[in-house]
Amino acid sequence: MTGYVFDIDDTLYCREDLLWKAVNEATGYILSDRNQFIHQFYELSEKNLSMVERGEITAQESNIWRFEECFRLYGIPESAKAAADAATLYEDLQSRITVSRPLAGLLDHLHAQGCPLAVLTNGETAHQWHKYDVLQLDRWIPRDRMIISGEVGFTKPDPAIFEIARARLAMDPGDLWMIGDSYESDITGASRCGWHSVWINRRNEPFEGPAPDLVFSNEHDMAEYLLRDPAALR
Repeated sequence: MTGYVFDIDDTLYCREDLLWKAVNEATGYILSDRNQFIHQFYELSEKNLSMVERGEITAQESNIWRFEECFRLYGIPESAKAAADAATLYEDLQSRITVSRPLAGLLDHLHAQGCPLAVLTNGETAHQWHKYDVLQLDRWIPRDRMIISGEVGFTKPDPAIFEIARARLAMDPGDLWMIGDSYESDITGASRCGWHSVWINRRNEPFEGPAPDLVFSNEHDMAEYLLRDPAALR
């Protein structure tokens, strides 16, 4: 039996699309380099992730700070107001996220086959649980297999959080696949623990270190490929 562990953000839904839509609407569509902005925004995410996980600041406060820092770097006028507007738009968009049809088809297939499924995500507990509920992940993944860094006290790529996921699935490391978008958090973390990995590399980023078993540019391509060739993850 093979077990599959999914990240949430930019894996079970495309966070980048929501972020870019919020940025454009808040700034009047004056930015053109999506990849560069996303890269900058995500780099800032790492700077206060631990504060969000511990509940010292809210996810909304973190978003406002990240937007404002990025807008200031890009010379956006009235960056504080634009940041507040973008954060509000972004939060609203996140309240309406859905699992894409191809990915839902893959999850249906894996669930029907009896494959153990879990989620392993970094973030603040309530914020990530909200995404679990909005995405209706309980269709495939039981609540006791939702592992959130802010809840368990360890953050990917720490081997301890991967061990928590492995123990909840009661499986050997070599029978587990980590599917995620972050090379450092998901792919290197899985590799260190003896898991297989699938990297959703949305911005075609280079890497140095352990190679993922499979690489896709988005979750749609991944789902369609794996539905055509389920043996690829065994």
